[in-house]
Amino acid sequence: SMPMGGGLESASFGADAADVETVGEQKLYSLPNELAVANGETKTTALLLAEDVPVKAEYFLASGYYQPVAPSRGRAEKLPVNVRLKLVNSTDSKLGSALPPGQVNFFEPDSKGSLQRTDTCQVNGHVAAGESFELLLPTPSRDVKALRRLVSVKDDPVPPAEVAPDAAATVVPASPAEKKKEAPRFRKESRELVLFNYKDKEVEVVVSDSLPQDAEFVKPIGSSVKNLSTTAGAATFAVAVPAGGEVKVAYTIKFRIN
Repeated sequence: SMPMGGGLESASFGADAADVETVGEQKLYSLPNELAVANGETKTTALLLAEDVPVKAEYFLASGYYQPVAPSRGRAEKLPVNVRLKLVNSTDSKLGSALPPGQVNFFEPDSKGSLQRTDTCQVNGHVAAGESFELLLPTPSRDVKALRRLVSVKDDPVPPAEVAPDAAATVVPASPAEKKKEAPRFRKESRELVLFNYKDKEVEVVVSDSLPQDAEFVKPIGSSVKNLSTTAGAATFAVAVPAGGEVKVAYTIKFRIN
């Protein structure tokens, strides 16, 4: 990657790839040319320049808080939807060399064909040659957004407190077998997720939602979603949002609170 500042910047450059060799279980990267670093200077260089790398772009909404509905406070601020790139570190994908953790800069051509730096992210771990990996772009989409709303919350009522025995009465403690177990109390949350697409083409958004432990759906998510997957504390599903439109996903969950 080539170090550059923030925002869109035009670029035209070339770079020779570093040589990679395996030493034991480690990788050694050798630059093709000498790199002079003056006293007190910090310098970054490119290990690899790859062009026309095929990627599968996926819009992704990370788990977040459901804000209670408060009409009197005005419209809630929309949430960012990020882009997650899926790719393969192979020669067919114009890559194929072992990649160390580090910064990756992305350049895409504008309408005039000039390369513009559109984002920067990190390779968080070592990626072997031939390995599939993902890159989550930190800059959200300008045209795809979301809104989370907590429509209603209803808790089971607290049982009335037991009447204290008369002070003069003789109290015989109950045996453990006679003690009453605390009756379970549950909460129902009705949630609403709205996805907005201001593009001129349909997009699919992968949504991750946090769920309380042992939560169950009492009102299903519905037919607007697909590939629903639930694990302990999380739900993941995909939603197709039409061009210039929006899709509302509503569901209700129930979980124990005592």
